Order: sequence, then C-alpha cells, then structure tokens
Amino acid sequence: MSRPMSMSKLNEAIGAGAAFPLIDDFIFQSYFDSTLLQKAIVVNDTTNSIASSTMRDKPIRGVGIALLPVSQTPIAVLPVSDSGNAATSSAVVIRPGEVYYPGTAFRALKYGLPYGWLGGGAVYMVILRENMGDVFITGGSPEIIYHRIRLPVWAITDNPTAPAANWPSRFPWNQAKNSSTQDQSGAPFLAPTPTRTLFRVRKANLGAGGVLRWIGWQTEDLDATNITQATLDQNGVPTYDTFATSASAVEIGVPAMAASGFQMGAVAPAEFPIITQDSNTLRIAGDKGTVALVDMTGAIGNANFVDIVRYGVL
Repeated sequence: MSRPMSMSKLNEAIGAGAAFPLIDDFIFQSYFDSTLLQKAIVVNDTTNSIASSTMRDKPIRGVGIALLPVSQTPIAVLPVSDSGNAATSSAVVIRPGEVYYPGTAFRALKYGLPYGWLGGGAVYMVILRENMGDVFITGGSPEIIYHRIRLPVWAITDNPTAPAANWPSRFPWNQAKNSSTQDQSGAPFLAPTPTRTLFRVRKANLGAGGVLRWIGWQTEDLDATNITQATLDQNGVPTYDTFATSASAVEIGVPAMAASGFQMGAVAPAEFPIITQDSNTLRIAGDKGTVALVDMTGAIGNANFVDIVRYGVL
C-alpha cells in the first residue's frame, strides 16, 4: 500500500532514530545519440521488474520505505523479509511523495528504477524502522524527466523511410528497442502527464532563425481507430490511421542566435538555441506514436539534429 507522507512526522521519526536517509543517483535510461536515435536506451534485463543497470541490493532493516518528493524519479523496491523471502513476487513502484509498507519487517532491500522507465536522476529515500500510522505531505507531484531522444532534421524535399515509433506516452514502452537493438518492451503502467517539452536545435550561429515543423502520427489521442478487443494486435495496441490519412503538425519558431564571442580556455562553446513548448499540443503521443521534424525555411539544415527532453508529473 502506498501513502503520501507527512514531513513533520517524518522528521520526528528520524530524530527519534526510527528512520534514516538513503540517497542514490540513477543514470537516465534514455539518452542522445545521432545514430541510435529512438534506440538510445540503456540495456536492461527484460525478466527483472527493477532495471538491472540500476539494481542495488543493500542489507537494510526496516518496515517501510518513503520516497521524498524532492526525488527526480519513481523507484521500484523489493524488500526481503527476515525469512529470506521477498515481500512481493515483483517490485513495487513508489512515486516521489509516497510511502510503502510491505506488511512485514525486512532485513534487506533491492531497489532501482522501474523496468522500462526512461528517466532517471537523484532519489532521497527514508527507511522507516517503525510504523508511523497515517501520514501525508502537501505540494503535489514534482515535475520529472521521463524521456530523452535525439531526432534528425529533415528538409521539405526529403523522402526518408518511415522511422520506427519514437514518441511514447507510457512506460514500459511496448515498442522499445534498446541500444543493442534488442526488444526491451513491457506492459505499460506508468503514464506521466506531460507538462512541457524542451528542444535544443544542434545548429550553432543560427543568424536568421528558422522554423521547425513537428509532425506526429499514430497517436492514441487522435489517430487510434475502433479500439475494441477485435482490433487489438498481439501487443494490445489498437490500429491507427495511416501517415497519409492523419498526421498532426505544429510549427516551432527557432530564434536567431549569433555566436556570443565568449570563450573558455581559448575554446568557443557550441551555442545551440533551446525552445520550450508547453503541453497544449505536444502532449499527444502513443505506444506507436512517431514524430518527424522538418526544416520549413532551410535555415537549420538537414544534416543537423534536435535534442528533445520531455517533462511531466506522475
């Protein structure tokens, strides 16, 4: 069972020796790569409910685990009881701001990022040594990074092969292929609410500015068709309108940005412009959601890329 926690009661418990902090930092599970693109995902064991690249196994005694809301990611925990058995058959996921009591004391704790989660970052856990009763905390869910990806820029005259799905809305992502091109999919259960999307256009000295067109298709929001059991494929994904039938488009202005002239150690920085879009349009996504970025003015150039960071709340 997960419960929100009370910071005052938590501080009292720590002062009484009933709890202690456990701090960790996990690598982001998605990253930027000009060749891998949507496959720039850290390799993990598909049979483990905790991402194997982040797995920790520590001899810690307690009765509960609290994840403070200052944390940057959810975690998956698997407490091991005094009998040597795990409290559950698979790891339980805790969001920032929640407490988990497994129902029995534990002598060790396995934990890490949930399998299939594409974010990462710092976490601040508190291991509870005694039951504290009902607890709560205010302030809402923190904004966290849930997906990072690098996409190419296409010219309006380009005619590339259709890319693989690259714009997921929930995790584990049932279309995921990792950096070794291995299937790293799973049944989704974490669905962040998008808050904003950041674009870093990898074009220095963009003196005249430019316009990128974000084109998305096969999203759950707008393109899923006849979602009934009869139309579901083997992965439980509905059928969609085709690219030629329905594609959504948003234009993103890229500001003019000449080099500043600043140097550090006699080396000039690669000053790439960044643009932040709110969630009004870019929250549309899907298991098979796919995005292409098109240079509408020719100023950016189709030899360049865009780094994208997607933020949301759980």
